[in-house]
Amino acid sequence: MPTMITHLCPQSDGMYQGIGDYLGFSQRMQWKRIAGAGDPKLSFGSIMALCSFFHRRINDAWYQVSFCSHLIGGPSATVSQVNAQATPPASKQAATSLTYGKTVKGEITSSVTAINYTFAGKANDVVVIIMKPDGLDSNLTPLIKLLGTKKTALGDTSKGFTFLSAVFAIELPIDGTYTIVATRAKADKLTTGKFVLSLKQAKPLEDGKPFQDKTDNSSTTYYAIHATGPFSVAYQKTGGDFAPTVDVNTFDEGALKSVATLNGAQVSKGNISVTSDPDIAYILTVGVPLFSFSFEKTSVEYSVIYTIDKS
Repeated sequence: MPTMITHLCPQSDGMYQGIGDYLGFSQRMQWKRIAGAGDPKLSFGSIMALCSFFHRRINDAWYQVSFCSHLIGGPSATVSQVNAQATPPASKQAATSLTYGKTVKGEITSSVTAINYTFAGKANDVVVIIMKPDGLDSNLTPLIKLLGTKKTALGDTSKGFTFLSAVFAIELPIDGTYTIVATRAKADKLTTGKFVLSLKQAKPLEDGKPFQDKTDNSSTTYYAIHATGPFSVAYQKTGGDFAPTVDVNTFDEGALKSVATLNGAQVSKGNISVTSDPDIAYILTVGVPLFSFSFEKTSVEYSVIYTIDKS
């Protein structure tokens, strides 16, 4: 059961005033610290409801505010601290832990507008996060945010091109635990739905060593290149009937940007040469061409070789 803190009347004064929309309409409210207890104090300028409640988090503690509008005497409110074992609003539930290669499903609703996931990474890991709607009935416009080991924002996909999915890429700066925030690009109740989120570590390519791999027309494979100067990437198809696009990408503020590409329905091999400054990280992608749609699954086997230009 909640622990009762105080009962307040409209005449109580306050030191902070804001506009809230917790109950689907605007209401004015004020909070004030109670001497010696450090608990919130609340007063209302106007309340357009009969009886209801909402949750609010203050200094890492959850409070439930219950209020009633009386015909005589005006509105009154009670503030209760929620028991430590009580469940906070769904959007504030504990984050789910992920590891590289893991794919999870979730759902953004009008009440749960963001879901957090955490993962442990090491300095210089090149990480790719993919979020896309799950199912034809999902009208979600996905948005990915990444928080650092101290919960500081490292970037998001708001500035990148999002077509059916959001992709966020980064080279991790230090060892530690990072937080992925899966949310929506438009903060309105129409942008909701189920989603699929994948956490991937780009496969590192080493100078002069062939990398044998395979993929299909439902996914994209990511490789990390830590360039020390100009380099080239050689691609050769060894089997299958899928013709992927091969891209060398930079990634700035989380968004992938193609700087060199190799594609075409009849391409079986090719070489991409890139002019690069020292100590620049790139992501090589082998995957589905943009605006390519196929209801029949096809696959491809191939090799890629990253070579440093030593001339």
